[in-house]
Amino acid sequence: MAIVRQISSTTCEIDGRVLDFFGGTNYLSLSYHPALVAAVTNLVQAGGLGLGASRKTTGTSPAILALEEQVARFAGKEEAAVTGSGLSANIAVIEALAGEVSAWIVDERAHPTFQNFVPIGGAKLIRYAHGDAADLRRRLGETSGTVGVFTDGVFPLTGEVAPLAEIRKALEGREHYLVIDEAHSFGATGFGACGVALGLGKAIVTVTFSKALSCTGGAVLASSEICARVRDKSASYSGSSALAPALCAGVSTALSLIGEAFPRLQANMREMREGLAGLPLLGSEGVPIFCVSGDSGIDIAKIHARCLEAGCYVPLIDAYPGMGASSLLRWIVQADHSREQIRRVRDVIRSLIP
Repeated sequence: MAIVRQISSTTCEIDGRVLDFFGGTNYLSLSYHPALVAAVTNLVQAGGLGLGASRKTTGTSPAILALEEQVARFAGKEEAAVTGSGLSANIAVIEALAGEVSAWIVDERAHPTFQNFVPIGGAKLIRYAHGDAADLRRRLGETSGTVGVFTDGVFPLTGEVAPLAEIRKALEGREHYLVIDEAHSFGATGFGACGVALGLGKAIVTVTFSKALSCTGGAVLASSEICARVRDKSASYSGSSALAPALCAGVSTALSLIGEAFPRLQANMREMREGLAGLPLLGSEGVPIFCVSGDSGIDIAKIHARCLEAGCYVPLIDAYPGMGASSLLRWIVQADHSREQIRRVRDVIRSLIP
């Protein structure tokens, strides 16, 4: 594991060397944006860092209520319940639907935090083959009662987009809840800035603010009925400290900056993908995540080393929850990457993949 000191959104220092940074999840390059930093700093100076109270006691501030309205409006959802993290949002959904869902049928490569917490809701956990709507249909045929289906919208390691249209078709005529984790697509994909689930109506969406928005917190985006259940039934929601007003201000500011940053991210995604056309990359067009698997027979350790020699840090990932035994070379583009940075790393990768 490399010890990385971030210098700017797109540069870092490792072992005393300054490198172009292609890791992480700061897709919109907002972590150092002066407006976001000022919004958080001003609120910290005015009212401190945290409230130290849950939403059930004295933790509901005007700032968090305003943020919930803003996030719901941005995502085109009826309501939002802001949580302390994206993980908390997923747990809150499981708790909110406890007793309603007989089984959760989950993509086998969906974020393991959701899978790990299914037992707290008393439902059975069933996994379906990754991205395979036909296998999902088979699993549905083996279960009775109301089911829950969970998938990432964009899978964080590989950048693959879930086959949501096929999943919805498989669920037709069945009592169900569909939950889509938009952690890596909220604000950062070419399918619509609010994520890949845009237009999926009654689907429950969970998001984190710590990826594209470079902030802290998360949210459940759903109908008023589902959000009310989250507030009434979820211990992770009611028993956790509320998101501090200063952090709410950061998220709110980041949302207002998406329109400025997103077009630059789209241009950089095209620059990277067009320059690597024809290579055996995992992932989907319109997503800022790029990936090569060690299973492909490509020497990804050599690519990683050559990128370092060229002044680019491209993470080599060999251990991550739920990824299995295969090593991955995973890199991203950000809104603030220069064309020179993109071309430098792209040319190294292209030169080493047949």
